[in-house]
Order: sequence, then structure tokens, then C-alpha cells
Amino acid sequence: MTDKQMPSLDELDLRLIAELERDGRQSVSELAGRLRLSWSTIADRLDRLQQEKVIRFLTVIDPLAIGHTKQVLVAINAPPSQIDSVARRLADIREVYHVSIHTGRYDIFASVSLPEAVDLWGFVSSSLAPIKDISRAETMVSLKVAKFSLALLANRSISAGGSGPLQHSLDDLDYRLLGQLRASPRSAYTSLAASAGCSKATARRRIERLIDDQVLQVIAVADPIRLGYSIRANIGLGVRPGMIDQAASALAASPDTHHVVITTGSFDLLFTTFLKTQDDLSRFVREYLGTVPGVVSHEVMVLMKVTKDNLGADWGFSGQASARGGTK
Repeated sequence: MTDKQMPSLDELDLRLIAELERDGRQSVSELAGRLRLSWSTIADRLDRLQQEKVIRFLTVIDPLAIGHTKQVLVAINAPPSQIDSVARRLADIREVYHVSIHTGRYDIFASVSLPEAVDLWGFVSSSLAPIKDISRAETMVSLKVAKFSLALLANRSISAGGSGPLQHSLDDLDYRLLGQLRASPRSAYTSLAASAGCSKATARRRIERLIDDQVLQVIAVADPIRLGYSIRANIGLGVRPGMIDQAASALAASPDTHHVVITTGSFDLLFTTFLKTQDDLSRFVREYLGTVPGVVSHEVMVLMKVTKDNLGADWGFSGQASARGGTK
């Protein structure tokens, strides 16, 4: 069935998606209570939304909590005939969790998460250098994440390296539970406990603590196209010195921005926006950006294709507590 043949989403679908964007581990019973509908109605709708790939569930883990201290965006150019090939090669690299092809001065963006022990130059020389068709690469290191949101209906920032020092050190059990939640975000506590080797009560208590400490959050991620968002763009800004934090805060407050980062490289700020039409994008650039304090230049890079979208899934969790000195 093609996207054009897919049934349209109704108000209940949108309300259900918004609830799951806020908390993807809500049970069917909890959702039924919140939306004041029967268990079977919610169960059927939830099953349909997943079957039609309108939503998928994702466990978002604060990279700092698991020792990934470097978040880097690599902007790449390649000969036109080799862009797809280079994007696929980048997607095969474990540390690269997102690869997309764009319009604008860069052909490809690759998002990279590196653990503390991995040197950025070592990654560039060992992982990027062997890809011969890369004609130019620029690394943009994330200095501060002002906003990180994957939600389209319940747009709000979630933890992404901004949770601060951990209240509790992660131990081996925490890592086992994180690994299970990465593989199956909505698993029942009984299943999580059995897989991690602990009691159901312990699994619940640990997961609730990890959520309270902003180490993890389970959310539903909706297909933007099914929600009517046909335009996704990365926008880079040049900002007057001394006004970067102010500009980042203003951008983070907008419901149309989703990932706002202060970065090194060609731009002072980079952010992602999802919009429904070209006219919306035009108005956003011409009208809204003019209200952001300190902006002196902008560049719009529209997404054309996503080659990899796998936030954190290949980072691995086994043995990390011992490696980082966590308690047993």
C-alpha cells in the first residue's frame, strides 16, 4: 500500500500520537484512561499506527550518561554520481547514527557520537579517510544542545547531553536494562526483569530512576509525511558574538524547531525544522528568522533523503559500567 493509499489520520489518532510522544511507555490501560476511551479501541488504534508505520518507538538515551562525550556533525561533499554510495558507506560506520542527503553547500550530513576514549581525529583518519569518494569533509562539534525534540505534536525538548552530573553512577544492571529498552522500548517490566536478571520491582525502580535522572526517555516517533510535514530542513545561522546563547534560547522556544545546537565550524547555530509546505518554509525564513536576536546570516539546507536513522542503537552497552568505573 502506498502512502497515497494509506487511510488518513483522524483526531483520535493525533491525540494518541501526542500522548505517546510525551511518554511512549504508557500502557494501553493508561492511555485509555487519559483519552477516556475503551481499552480495545486504544489497543486497535495503537496496533494500526504501528502496522502502517505511522509511529515507531524509540528509547532516547543521554549520550553523556553512557560516556559519549563528543557529538559531531560531519558535513560532506562528494561527486554527484557518488553521493548515494558515500552515504551508504557512512551508514555502515557504527558511530554514525544518522545520515541524510541535502540541498545546499553540503551534499551529506552524518551525525556521529563518540565515547570519551575515542579521539575525533582518530575517527576521521580511520573511518572517514578510507571513503575515497569524499571530496571534502567539515567537522562541526556540538558545544551546547539548546533543544532536542523528536515530537511533532507534543513538541518539547528532551534530554540530549544536558542532564548535568548523574545523581547515581550507572552499574551493570542499568546497562542491561538500557540495552533491553533499546531493543524493545515498550517491553513489560516482567520481561525486562527476566532478561536483565532482576526482580520486576527492581526493574521498575531502576527504570523510573533513570527516567527521573534524565538518562533515558521512551517516546513515539511519528512519520512526518503521514502528519503532513513534507519539508524538513537544517538551517545554519551566523550570529553576532555575545548573542549566540540568546539566539539559541529564542530558537528553542519556537514550536517549529526541533534540534538546536551551538556548534563549531561554518555556523554558530544549527537547527532542524519540520514544516508542511514550501510556503511555510518561505514564511519561516523571511518572517520568523528576522525576529531571532543577533542573526546576521542564514543558510537553508533541505533534506532530500535519509540513508540512516538509528539514534544510539549501535553504541552498545555491554561492559560499559566496568569500563567507566561504575558500581557493580
